[in-house]
Amino acid sequence: MLAHAADSASRGRVQLDEIGPNLEKVAKVHRAFVHVAEALGAYVLADSGHGTAVPVPQFNQFEKLDGAVVREDQIPALLELWCGFSKERDAWLGETREALMASLSKA
Repeated sequence: MLAHAADSASRGRVQLDEIGPNLEKVAKVHRAFVHVAEALGAYVLADSGHGTAVPVPQFNQFEKLDGAVVREDQIPALLELWCGFSKERDAWLGETREALMASLSKA
């Protein structure tokens, strides 16, 4: 997972740059949260709508970033990246059913 408890002895043996959070670890934890939320919502609580893993912005999510964080000509690439991440994470919703069915077949 992303983080865990440590005591004074174990902290001395750990290199923080090796265990610190990075985008890959954050994505792995996000995937686990998506699977748990989907399993509970869709299969335990029998919710009919599966929704999305990334909220759909009801506004321009990149408004006011140009000039402060990115150049205006970079906004289309940022939107493409956003759409790619959203599509990837929404696919995680479908993985939940497959994982649940696989675990049932092993039982």
